[in-house]
Amino acid sequence: MSGQTTRWALAFAVTAAIAGAILASASNVPAPAAAETVPTRDPAGVSPVELELILNKIREGDLLAMKKDEAGAQRAWLEARRMGEGLWPIHEGLGDSYARAKNYEAALREYKLAAERVPEKFAAIKLAIGAKQAATIAAAGRPLDAIQAYLDLNQLGILGPKIFGLALEGDRVAAIRVLERHAEVYDARVYRLVAGVYKSMERTVDAAEALAKVAVRVEPWNDALNRPVIEELRKAGKFEAALEVGRAWVKAVPDASEGYQAIGDTLWDAGKEREALIAYSSIVDVKPADAAARRRLGEIYRRRNRPEEAMAQFEAGLKLSPDDAELRWRVIDHCFARIAELKKDGKADQVRELRRRLGEMKVQEAGIFDIKVLLTWDVASDVDMDVVEPDGKRINHESRSSNYGGVYSADNTMGFGPESYTVLHAKPGTYRVGAHLHSGPKSTVKFVVILFEDTPREERREETLVLERTGTGTTFIPEVVIPDQK
Repeated sequence: MSGQTTRWALAFAVTAAIAGAILASASNVPAPAAAETVPTRDPAGVSPVELELILNKIREGDLLAMKKDEAGAQRAWLEARRMGEGLWPIHEGLGDSYARAKNYEAALREYKLAAERVPEKFAAIKLAIGAKQAATIAAAGRPLDAIQAYLDLNQLGILGPKIFGLALEGDRVAAIRVLERHAEVYDARVYRLVAGVYKSMERTVDAAEALAKVAVRVEPWNDALNRPVIEELRKAGKFEAALEVGRAWVKAVPDASEGYQAIGDTLWDAGKEREALIAYSSIVDVKPADAAARRRLGEIYRRRNRPEEAMAQFEAGLKLSPDDAELRWRVIDHCFARIAELKKDGKADQVRELRRRLGEMKVQEAGIFDIKVLLTWDVASDVDMDVVEPDGKRINHESRSSNYGGVYSADNTMGFGPESYTVLHAKPGTYRVGAHLHSGPKSTVKFVVILFEDTPREERREETLVLERTGTGTTFIPEVVIPDQK
């Protein structure tokens, strides 16, 4: 832009700033007359003196209008028009002055002439003039036309709030028709405004259907949009619309577990349980090595009263991620629930299998082990169990596991126990089991030793010791011997 043109732009930026917000309390005005023939002039060819004269005339018109001298104002503006005809900054400045004087027909005429003469390279200036035209239409009491004028500028991010405000101020139903027509043909993002207007009317389902179109056509990847839209449509029984959103979601994001779950939930609500289960299974089909996907599918199966399939997914997830505490808890919790059910039905073999599974997971209170030792005592003291394994390694609260597979439970320091020691698959040899009084008063301790529980080789015995005082070392019960079966 040349220096002269820059001065023009600055001068008329001042004129635009004076305009401020256009008042919206005007009455309707007739449509502008047919466009007149006006030549286009280059602002760079106007001398500084001529520029100042034109600007002074426009300012004179503004001052006379403020003094209610309408005739004088018109004479000044017409003189400025005659001197600056064809210069887009002059037409824009005159449009601003006419708008301030609420002569909306003349303002729209001048803005139109200005917009037609702004060079294409000044796109931002064209946009600003277009926004002034739309604001003038709104001030003239034609909100629907103003909405359309704003929409035609294709600047939803900037002008969306103005459009939405106009829609709320007038006939909302009519505004929705204008917005929907534009959204359907030109810009689906406008459906967000449609949804907002529907919400203002407490038509939540219509709002959800409008947002569904945004989700499908504009932002299928947006889980923050998809989730509530699908949920609202499901509640309203709009299953096809909800499925359309879900399918667009997983197409845009093929590994979106939540998307497949949303599809499955919608199909289930629609009474299509078989199709729902297929959709659910896609959660792990697209991410077979993902423990979180297995957990999600397991939770769904449990919610749908399919306990065996739920257990299979929890266990598969735990194999993928053995340290996943949540998955471990899910498997254990499921085992306990199933054991209770199976016991009621008298299915001892299945109970035994689940207890073996708990043993493999080192759940000492419920699992089946080759060796299980439980220790309790009769007073509130700190008693510690000690086990010396066949290789001489001592297992206690300081060394809680071994190569023999021995596992010592959490140290109980203030109560009555229990403490426990278990071995899932015991190696042959002699195991020495005992206890010592770490602190506290004299204590009578009781050992329950269970070998090869729930098998033909099962042995059980109880042993009692009295621990007199601390610092006397470990007192052992009779040895536990695991014979070689070869």
